[in-house]
Amino acid sequence: MNIIYTPNPKQVIFQESQAKYRAFIGGIRSGKTFAGAWETFLALVNHPGLRVLVISPTYPILMESTLLTLDLIIPEHLIIDKNEQKHKWKLSNGSEILYRSADDPDSIRGMEAGWLWADELAKARTDEAWKRGIGRLSQKNMPCRAIVTTTPKGMTWLYDEFIVNATPDHFVVFSSTAENAANLPPDYVSTLEKQYGGAFYQQELMGQFVDIAGSGFFKREWFEIVDDYPRNARKVRYWDLAATPEGDYSVGALLAEIQGVFYVIDIARTRATPGEIERLVRQCAEMDGPSTKIYMEQEPGSSGINTIDHYAREVLKGMDFRADRVTGNKVIRAGPVSAAAQAGNVKLMRAAWVQAFLDELLLFPNGAHDDQVDALSGAFSTLNEKSQRDPERFITYSGRMRK
Repeated sequence: MNIIYTPNPKQVIFQESQAKYRAFIGGIRSGKTFAGAWETFLALVNHPGLRVLVISPTYPILMESTLLTLDLIIPEHLIIDKNEQKHKWKLSNGSEILYRSADDPDSIRGMEAGWLWADELAKARTDEAWKRGIGRLSQKNMPCRAIVTTTPKGMTWLYDEFIVNATPDHFVVFSSTAENAANLPPDYVSTLEKQYGGAFYQQELMGQFVDIAGSGFFKREWFEIVDDYPRNARKVRYWDLAATPEGDYSVGALLAEIQGVFYVIDIARTRATPGEIERLVRQCAEMDGPSTKIYMEQEPGSSGINTIDHYAREVLKGMDFRADRVTGNKVIRAGPVSAAAQAGNVKLMRAAWVQAFLDELLLFPNGAHDDQVDALSGAFSTLNEKSQRDPERFITYSGRMRK
């Protein structure tokens, strides 16, 4: 397919810079990823034999956004091979694209590149992947330039790199979501402007570096601690499973709703082996009772499908179990429950888990962990009547039969 690209003014400024390290820092849907993909495409076709290194925070972001955009731009006949096992594309002019995840910086060792594109780099927790990436820019007779396209996320190492410690080799352009309004649905910007506020608005829509840790996305005083909840309330248990026993937690949030008021009844949270997690999920389902619907976030790709299928057929057989295919980043997904909490409509059952739960919420989105926030956001969304009307989002299982 032929792409007609008419860059907006900020994209033009970004493309005209000849700096060694360029950054397009923008709000969500500001055109930053497309600008990075376009610049990378031009480098590939103008420099036959160029080896491009593409980095994103995680492989899901790489596959679902970064590479998807690049694939949209590069004419199909120019790509002669896509090797997912080696994470490499080959072009007909001898150029190559090597893609890596920033959460595995060791995978960047040992390669030589003449171009680096780092997409959504603000989500990388450290600068290790960036440092290793620019250290690979040594391909002879090639541009050896690096570009960054990202929405900011707090005053992190990326702020230090391009603002505090910037050199003449650094260049940055800031762009708001509104500056790309011509390429968005008519009411997209106005709708988000009504929902976002404060520092979060400055970061997500204006594309500005702001310190929003503890700035009010969640506040402790918004949550009333209660000793009971209405027993006729609708209930869901929502699971966000960790990929490994190390690092993130597996969390199951039990949430109830009645007349627009939500009650967090229980938080099951652990680091454990897959077998131990399965036993916990089953135990919670039995304790919650048949009136409680069970949801689980479905990770992208075949592994996510297989996990859901295993739980449906083996762990939760015969129970009201549904897979949730989430979209959008986790900060956006947490927005509705944050608004409900601010209005005093989210209450917590008095229990031992409350302290750790609130500690994580208060640091979101810049804390070390966000698993409880993800589970809460998912549970809140599934109880939202509007989300229930989306036929593409949920997959329902009953025993071994998929409906």
